[in-house]
Amino acid sequence: MRLTKRHFVSGSLTLGSLLACRSSARLALASQIEDMEGNRPDALNAEQPLPELLPRSDLPVCELNVDASRSAQKIILRKGRSLNKMQRGCIVKVPAGVEIPIKDWTIQIRRNYGYRNGARIIFEGPAEGLRPKFFSTGNNGLIQVMNQARITLGIELENLHLVSGLAAEAVSIPNSRFLRLTNVLIEGGKNGLFFATYPTVAVIENSEIRYSGRGGGLTHCLYAGYIEKMIVRNSKFHSPKAEGHAFKCYAAHMDIRDSLFANYLETEDLNRGFYGKFAPVDLGAWSQSILMGNTIIRRGPSRKTALEYRNRQYRKGYSGFIPPNWGTEVVDYKLVDNLDIANPYLFRHILAQNRFINGVLPDGARDPEILKKPGIAIRNNGTAPFASNGKTEEEFSERPSDWRSQNERAVVWALNNAFEGIPFAKQFDAAPFDWPDGEAPIRDVSELPQELKTLLNQ
Repeated sequence: MRLTKRHFVSGSLTLGSLLACRSSARLALASQIEDMEGNRPDALNAEQPLPELLPRSDLPVCELNVDASRSAQKIILRKGRSLNKMQRGCIVKVPAGVEIPIKDWTIQIRRNYGYRNGARIIFEGPAEGLRPKFFSTGNNGLIQVMNQARITLGIELENLHLVSGLAAEAVSIPNSRFLRLTNVLIEGGKNGLFFATYPTVAVIENSEIRYSGRGGGLTHCLYAGYIEKMIVRNSKFHSPKAEGHAFKCYAAHMDIRDSLFANYLETEDLNRGFYGKFAPVDLGAWSQSILMGNTIIRRGPSRKTALEYRNRQYRKGYSGFIPPNWGTEVVDYKLVDNLDIANPYLFRHILAQNRFINGVLPDGARDPEILKKPGIAIRNNGTAPFASNGKTEEEFSERPSDWRSQNERAVVWALNNAFEGIPFAKQFDAAPFDWPDGEAPIRDVSELPQELKTLLNQ
């Protein structure tokens, strides 16, 4: 059965009585926000998600050779076709319900293959029926995309179930222009879904990533470096191996709606060591972000926060492996004034209509770990002055003597968020972790400023 938004919302996302319908007051404000948004943007058009990619209708359609793939433990197409010769890319259709062991699923695009800019490789399971399952043999990872030709490339996965070992990522996207997951379940992997720093646009819709990471704090369910944009709709990220985040992303732009993030969902996850411990959501957005209509569940044993804003930046020219113009401009802090909403140098974060559930166990009981450490719902760690430029010159690592709080670039506008379960010690913390006497504003407002409303439709 194809996972729809209706099934998603009516299933485990509801978490029983905890995630009951919003109050009439919240519904009224929700309607007000939707009216303000106009046509709420969905995930990008599947026919041609970016103008630089070829239309889907231009791609040849291939079929997976199930028996040969199962025997060889790698992807083999029917009729003697090969991905190496598909210069525009192709759509690979996979039949429902098959289970295929995979030893090597490397998508390698070499210069001599003649691939065109705008090529798209799409693995498509059926919209109806049981999702086909690919699982790694031994402890291997699964999909690694090696775009050695450095073309403009799109990778898209639809209606699949991927199970990975921990030696490598379940899905690794180091230098592709576009990635889309639609109705994909990812389990395992060193990281469940990994993006290296590159101007990638990613869309994740109606999908789930769980049981990923190796612990130790460096691996997560989703781990995205300094990519261009992350769009998430109706998806779930939960139960990373402790210590790890359910969702850790350093995209410049983020638009994340109607999704769930949790340390863990079931008691069995906790007993197996898949409880995260870190904040479920760690955002490094260095331009703007929208988090709207999401549910964030904090369960112990846990660190202090449910949501961290990091505001990391990436200096242009830092690495020879990415386009030289990719990254942020170093900005003189004296040009920043966060009291002026229209200031062009601000990092603007909209946090609206989200639910923060603190310390409620799967059976509805109160979590003794969270009772001892009720924690912080949202912390803005700011950008300035010492961390304001991320990977950059040493001269920007210390706070200038004339730096003022209004020179802070990162501002969170919070609107109609709900806090449930064990009361947080603090709902909002504007003191950066590494600079407790500083301030990175979190403004709890009853209405978004007009200057921010246009962000909701971009």
